[in-house]
Amino acid sequence: PARVDTMGKNLFYQCSNLTTVTFEEGGAALTVGDSAFAKCIKLKTIALPAYTTEIGKYAFEEAGLTSFTIPELITELKEGVLKTTQIAEIHIPANVEKIADGAFAYAKLENITFADGDKPLVLGTLENTDDENGVFYETHIKNLVLGDRVTVIGAYALHRSKTLQSLSMGPNSQLTDIGK
Repeated sequence: PARVDTMGKNLFYQCSNLTTVTFEEGGAALTVGDSAFAKCIKLKTIALPAYTTEIGKYAFEEAGLTSFTIPELITELKEGVLKTTQIAEIHIPANVEKIADGAFAYAKLENITFADGDKPLVLGTLENTDDENGVFYETHIKNLVLGDRVTVIGAYALHRSKTLQSLSMGPNSQLTDIGK
């Protein structure tokens, strides 16, 4: 396989037969461009290398993903990054400081965990005016445990999440703002 440092915008967009992506060990920092794997409906899983530093907007929107591991170097999950995927469970690493509006919208997400850490975490924006673009819009989360580092829950973050039964924060919660 060839060495790849950047996967450009729309690189495999609507690549309906793509089922597997494999990366070599080592290498320079990897950037996955906007919509790089969007609508790759047969792509069920992808293991991005540990040296991945950025994942673009809508990178995996409507992909057939059923599992996904966020690399530890990622600091932001951009808008629509895992929108409308089949992912049921995800872990947010301690380096992630921001999850943009619509990042998980329409995903089959049932369980999300947040790593403890020193960095504050912002879930969406208070300025979001699109009720269908909340961070967890129409997901299937039942119990959301935010821990201590979440500082903002953006507007419409959990809009139409009909299965949500409980939301809890840690004993040292830094939460300061909850949006519309």
